[in-house]
Amino acid sequence: MSLSPGPARTRYDDRRAGPLRTAVDHVVSTWEGVERTTVADCPAYTVRGRPFAVVTNHGVAVTGLRDRARADLRRRYGVAPVALSDPTGEQWEVTPVGSEDLHGLVSYLRRSYDRTGT
Repeated sequence: MSLSPGPARTRYDDRRAGPLRTAVDHVVSTWEGVERTTVADCPAYTVRGRPFAVVTNHGVAVTGLRDRARADLRRRYGVAPVALSDPTGEQWEVTPVGSEDLHGLVSYLRRSYDRTGT
């Protein structure tokens, strides 16, 4: 799947976002079928070839959530000024979290993984 970046595009910088990428790696690497790839030049995590999370300089796009869970995530964390979109135009909002905040995001990552993998 090829994705295009949102309007406020910056290149992924591992010096800036590496700790968050490492934290996400640690959480999702034990989940069955997870593969790491790139989407819009950012580290992405897929299951069955479909992305369920993308790490950016600004946080994490949790891509496989239903509307209610996405609204809950938005209410809890807000939205970063960057979005990713797929070729169909579906927008994936970026949740502005750092590696130290990831524990609160794990349940959303798992829901995205579960929904994407089915």
